[in-house]
Order: sequence, then C-alpha cells, then structure tokens
Amino acid sequence: FIRPIRWVVALLGDSIVEFEVAGVKSGALSRGHRRMGADEIAFDHANYEERLEKNGVILSAAKRRKRIQDGIKKLTKAAGVQLIPDAALLEDLVYLTEYPTPILGNFDVKFLDLPQEVLTTVMRFHQRYFTVKDAEGKMAPHFIAIMNMKADKKGFVVKGNERVLEARFNDARFFWEVDLQRKLADRVDDLRKVTFQARLGSYHDKTIGVRDGATRLAAWLKVDIDVVQRAASLCKVDLTTDMVKELTELQGIMGGLYAAQQGESPDVAQAIYDHYLPKSIEDAIPRSIHGQLLSIADKLDSLEGCFGEGMIPTGSKDPLGLRRAAQGIVKILVEGRLRLNWKKAIEAGVEANQLVFRKKLPSEGGPDVAAQLKEFMLDRIRYYFRDVKNFTYDEVSAVLAADPDDLPDLEARLFALRLVRQTE
Repeated sequence: FIRPIRWVVALLGDSIVEFEVAGVKSGALSRGHRRMGADEIAFDHANYEERLEKNGVILSAAKRRKRIQDGIKKLTKAAGVQLIPDAALLEDLVYLTEYPTPILGNFDVKFLDLPQEVLTTVMRFHQRYFTVKDAEGKMAPHFIAIMNMKADKKGFVVKGNERVLEARFNDARFFWEVDLQRKLADRVDDLRKVTFQARLGSYHDKTIGVRDGATRLAAWLKVDIDVVQRAASLCKVDLTTDMVKELTELQGIMGGLYAAQQGESPDVAQAIYDHYLPKSIEDAIPRSIHGQLLSIADKLDSLEGCFGEGMIPTGSKDPLGLRRAAQGIVKILVEGRLRLNWKKAIEAGVEANQLVFRKKLPSEGGPDVAAQLKEFMLDRIRYYFRDVKNFTYDEVSAVLAADPDDLPDLEARLFALRLVRQTE
C-alpha cells in the first residue's frame, strides 16, 4: 500500500483471525471517516454497512457512483449547464472518496481565452475536476469538484478549490504566452538535449527517423510530401516548451496549437496535433491522411529502433509501449483504409535504421530485425481482428494464410469469408 495500514479487521464468523502485517495486529474494530466518523466501530455482520455509512463511509462503490452522478445532475440543472462526460475520471473519484459530495465552483471568464485543451487538462489531470459546457456547447466558466465530506455549508471548500484553480490557470496563461514567443522551427535544435531513449539517442535523432519514414510512406501513397515532411520536422518540438514540461498530457496537442498560432498550414498543424493517436485501442485515429502517415512513421521508428537494439517485449513486460505502438499502426491502416504494404514499410525502415546506426545487416551476420518485427506485427493483427473486430480464430487464421500485406484487403476478405461460410 502507498499509505500506512492503520487497522485490519479479520474475522471468521465472530472469531478474530489473529495475525500481524506491517506492525498492525488484526482485530474486530474498524473506523469511520477520519473527520466525520468514530475512531472505533465494532464489526457486526447484521448492520456493518449501515453503521459505516452513519460514520461517513459509504461502503458500496455503486452507491458512491450514484451519489456523485445525482449530485452533478442537481448542480448542472440549477446552473443551467451540461456536464462534459468523463467516465475515467468518474471511476477514479468513486474509488478516491468515502463520502463523495459534488460541489460547483467558478473561474474568471478571462481564462476562456486559453485553448480549451489546456483548461480541460489542468482541471482533469491536476485537480480532478469535471468540466461543463453551456447551452451552445461551449466551455462554461465553472467546474465540478468532488469533496470527501457531507456538505460545505459555509463554502470554504468551494473557495479553496477556486483559489487553487486560478493559480493553475495563471501558470498556464504564462506558459502559453512565453512559449508563443519562439517559433517551433527555431526550437528544433533544442531536441538534441532531450533524450528519447538512452541507446537510441535524442528526440532530434528520432525526428530525423520519423521524417524519413513519413517521406517514404507519403511517396508510396502519393500524398503531399511537403506537408508530411514539415509536420514530421516539428512534431516533437513541443517537448521543449514550458507548457508540455508542466502538462505532459498535452504533448503533440500543444505542438498543433502552437503551429496553428504561428502560421503553419492547417494540414501541418492538424497532423502534429493528432500524431500520438491512437493512444489506446478505443481511441480515435488521426483525422487526416497526413496525421495518419505521421503517426505510423513515428510508431514504426520506435519499433524499428527498439527491435534493432534487442529491446523486444517479453511476456507481459512492455515498458516502452511497443505493443500499443504496433496496435496503433494496425488500427490506422484498417480504419484509415490505407492501402499501404506494411511489410515493405518495415523492411525499408529497418534497413534505413541499420544504415543510420551502422548496425550489421542480416547478410553481414546481424539479427533479422525485419523478420522479428513482422512477426510481432502479425501477432497484433491477429489480436485486432479477433478481439477487437470479433472475427473467429479460424477465420483470421484462414485469411492470414494468404500472407497479406494490405490490411484493408485483409478485412474485406474476412467479411467475404464470414458471408460465404453461412451458405451451403
């Protein structure tokens, strides 16, 4: 446990199961909420949950969730605003509180001049606040916090939260204004001082690899190379900005926002903004073809470099998120309908990486990194179509037997096979 163990209740029937953990002996006495409950509550099977609730601890997670949701509905209705849903934040707050009570706070409308992404990130990740919108769908100058108390009759908790949020927003405004004073293009050289991975070099090195890979992909698909190259050259630069150093969740997003503010083309700005997508299997893919190719090139560069250095995921261990990167490539190729030869892309990228880092090619006795990486990708392709798209094991195996290198075509074959097998 992160926090000290204060007490342990361990019973078999009415008998105490005696043991000691972290210097604490087991017993039959529990405690209530640290400010609203008793220091000692004798355990009783018949009414334990009810007695705990009277002492400020709602034992049922479902009850805590309902209390949060009902409280938010009441607050938003009274204020004439709508909640911007956040299922992950709700889940966190259900398990962070014992007696959750929503409160509505306000912030100065002047902060709405900042990008909504910045305001939301400060509230969501730093303060664990819900955001709200007005009737027109625009962010409203209010927030909903969840306190771990029954009530805030004198409004001290609301005022405290408002004061903290104002300080956070002032910091964000300062970062925004200072960061905009330097062009993204003028910061590229700063990436030499930011390490990507100890054995793979700096983010400046990575930028070169991403740009070369994105250029190859754009040429193959006949996409505007200038846009892709410009986006690739600038996509990691926001890592050197004060905003991203403070709010790391905004990497990529801030690059896109700064690019738009500094006169880069809408295509370049959007590609930078989206290039970390998808971050999970549930996430959306980049909105434009430029962003999709940039994301694939970025993820392929990481995979090629790590596999080239022998940093291949084993078992459940994957500290560099390589499975997620490979899964993202599969998702983009399928959902973006990109007719891209993924095997050819791996072979070309691995060869380029080996030449850049002066590693041995397979013909010179080095490991066949391309073969290892293609097998790794195949495993992710199997997972995507079986577990995400819900095709059966034998359907996926049958179609993969054709050794496909075009994933939209592979998906079309799977649908065709599924239709055919329903007939005589």
